[in-house]
Amino acid sequence: MRRRIALGVVLVSAGLCFAANEQQPSTIPDLIQQLSSNNYHVRQRAAKQLGNLGLAAREAVPALGKLLHDAYPDVRSSAAKALGQIGTPSVGVLVEALKARDAGVRTRAAQALGQAGPDVKEAVPALVAALKDKHVDVRVAVVAALGEMGAEGKDAAPQLARLFHDRSLRVREHVRQALASIGPPAVGALCDALGEEKVEMRLDAIKTIMQFGPAAKKAVPALRQAMKDEDHRIRAAAAEALGKMELDGADAVPELLQALQDKKLDVQREAVTALVLLTSAGVPDLLQKVRVADHKMRWVVPVALAQVAAKPKNDLAGLVKNMRDKQPQVRARAAAALTALGSKAQPAIPALLKVLDEDDPQVRLMAALVIARIEREKAEHIRLTKKIREEVLKQLGVWPAVGDLQQRAAMSDPIRQAQFLQVVLLYSLSAVGVTPPRGINNLFESLGVEAVPAVVEGINFVAANQIGTC
Repeated sequence: MRRRIALGVVLVSAGLCFAANEQQPSTIPDLIQQLSSNNYHVRQRAAKQLGNLGLAAREAVPALGKLLHDAYPDVRSSAAKALGQIGTPSVGVLVEALKARDAGVRTRAAQALGQAGPDVKEAVPALVAALKDKHVDVRVAVVAALGEMGAEGKDAAPQLARLFHDRSLRVREHVRQALASIGPPAVGALCDALGEEKVEMRLDAIKTIMQFGPAAKKAVPALRQAMKDEDHRIRAAAAEALGKMELDGADAVPELLQALQDKKLDVQREAVTALVLLTSAGVPDLLQKVRVADHKMRWVVPVALAQVAAKPKNDLAGLVKNMRDKQPQVRARAAAALTALGSKAQPAIPALLKVLDEDDPQVRLMAALVIARIEREKAEHIRLTKKIREEVLKQLGVWPAVGDLQQRAAMSDPIRQAQFLQVVLLYSLSAVGVTPPRGINNLFESLGVEAVPAVVEGINFVAANQIGTC
């Protein structure tokens, strides 16, 4: 019994001594010495502490480099992280580790270089060479590291773009992210990738380009050429990218107008979306060009609305004047444009009231919808409600049941179906009090630019059933 007590006293005393030593701050030489301890917990803890010291721990780099090959994975990971935190002084050790036989060592070395980021830009050539590694995890880590270099990794852009054909989806996803991180300096390599034979490579290149918006204006000529691609997915993606170029996309207007007659509906949708965005950005005279190019007048309305939204307030007087035009189509289009102005169209109310009594049903309907949009909360609107309700219900007689609209839309994407239905309900039911009225501009704001194809389909569906006008 006494021996057990004595042993317990000894163990407690040893524990107290160890705790006391732990409380004392270790110097960098102490921590470096601990890296060779037989206790892996001590090695791991020392590596973490050295990493937290950053550049000040640069003399620990050789010892940390040895721990990249430690028998314990936690120690290896902590050593790699510490080398990344130390930064530039670790480059030589980490570059050498990229050539190690063990794929895990190569992966951790790449991750550490990525952690150091642009501070270790001199490692870019070694990382580029490692892009050919046979192991997916290594390639993923190397690609991610080059992405962390930002613009400093621009020299790697051509080799990264070639990895769009990598058999690993993970690698390809990281390639897009890396090139996006490198930024506009990668545009040249991405344009070169548009000449690749594989459709997937060209698609990946375009999807990356469109992330840059106007900063990728150098890609406009290549995207215009892509609008003539044999694969409709490439044509649609190119149109989408051009729409994000703002004023720099104006040179591609001829190709976008031509795409309004494309055999594939998805290409038409993306082209009109691009034209809407270019119109909103201030590219002039697009509406008239769309009217000439769009023989079936399928896509005029969204461009017209975008043009009105982009105009200054003093154009309201011109729209009111058009409400008195002799041509019914001119009056209907003016009413549709006024819808986009929302409450700002208040001065047009007298002209709209007169239109409610005319013969053309489409013009009456558009006027009713505009009034419903502007005057919904005002007392004087009460006397108009019955007339508007009767007008819209009369037009609804030619419609299928609301529950059938999704099938009529012939869309497989449930999100797009929901957006489409929202547009239809805006035009058909708001004026009869079933749902709150919402202007097209508000609809764009709530759904986002990505909903433009569904908005376009909804407007065309309304027009085809004589509920609106194109």
